[in-house]
Amino acid sequence: MWATAVAATGLIACSSGSLWTEEQPAAVYLPPALLEGVRFEGYRDGAPDVEVRARAAEVDWAQEEVRLERVRISLPAMERGPVEVRAARGRINLATEGFVLEGGVVVRTGDGQTLETRELRYEPTRETLVSDHSVRVRGKGLDLVGSGMELDVPTRRVRLRGPVRATTEPG
Repeated sequence: MWATAVAATGLIACSSGSLWTEEQPAAVYLPPALLEGVRFEGYRDGAPDVEVRARAAEVDWAQEEVRLERVRISLPAMERGPVEVRAARGRINLATEGFVLEGGVVVRTGDGQTLETRELRYEPTRETLVSDHSVRVRGKGLDLVGSGMELDVPTRRVRLRGPVRATTEPG
């Protein structure tokens, strides 16, 4: 998913000469690509799967990593609507398609929940957003604080880790 979008960016930004030569060098070094105002799209089975926008990005081909500044990641509407994640910084691992977001992470779900934490990672094999740090969840008259959380992306189900403190709002 990520590798395709970023690889295409690299070919456009860094390719030189013919792609159809007989001889291929044993190892090709590509310097990091520095990009501003970026938008990456990921697809699964021909359908949009994720959109990543960032003020700036550095693609490190050797480390198979994209480092992002002022990040917004949008996941498409499923049963319960879209999910949007914003953070100050992020890193996408091109080999695993996982990512880590840091700095004032805010998650908004289509059903009106807001989650706030300082760091969040995406585990692609489980399709889960995970935080091992304090997290606050607000929505529908409920304010929850836990020591961590998991959000199952396909179902949008949130599981808070304890101890959990709950506050209800009248209404």
